[in-house]
Amino acid sequence: MRKSVLLAIILASGLLLFVSGILISNWLIKSRVPVGLMSGLQVHGSEDYASASGTMTIEGESDFMPLQTTKIECSAERKECVVARAMIFPGNFLNVELSTNSVTEWGKNYLVLQEETDCVINSLSINWATQSVTGIRHLKKGRPPETCKALSVDNMRTTMRDGFKVWQEEERRAYPAFIKILHAIL
Repeated sequence: MRKSVLLAIILASGLLLFVSGILISNWLIKSRVPVGLMSGLQVHGSEDYASASGTMTIEGESDFMPLQTTKIECSAERKECVVARAMIFPGNFLNVELSTNSVTEWGKNYLVLQEETDCVINSLSINWATQSVTGIRHLKKGRPPETCKALSVDNMRTTMRDGFKVWQEEERRAYPAFIKILHAIL
C-alpha cells in the first residue's frame, strides 16, 4: 500500500512538473514572439499596376525585427510605389511606416523601386513572373553618424517571404532548451 501511494505521489509530482514546464515555456515563447504573421507571399503585376505583400527578411543572417509585414502597391502611370510596413520592435512596440518611392524601371514582368532614408538606399525588384521580391540595401555615403551608427553592413540582400513561415521559424527559435530536447525525443 505504501509503495503504491509513494508511486502515485511521484507520478503526480512528475506530471505537475511537466505541465508547469509546458506552461512556463509557452509564456517564454509568447514573450519572445508576441504576435503571429499572416500567411502568404503575394506578387501580382501588369503593364499598369503591381503589388506585393509578405515579410521582408535579410538573406543569410538573423533579422533584427523579423516580426514585420510589408505591402507594396505600384502605379506605372505615376512611376511610384507606396510601401506600407508594420513591425514589432523589441519591447513589443508596434511601429507602422508608410512611404512613397520612385520606380526606376518598369519592364514587362518586373519593376525596380528605390527607397531612400537618411542612412540607406534600398533597391527592390518586384518580379511577377517569378513571384519574387528581392532587394539590396546600400549604406549612404556622408550619412549622419549619430543617426546611422547601428547600420554597418553594406550591400545587404533581402527577400520577401511568406510571413507565416517566418513566424513559425521565430517561434521554433524561441523554444526553451528543454522543449527542444522534448521535441527531439518525441
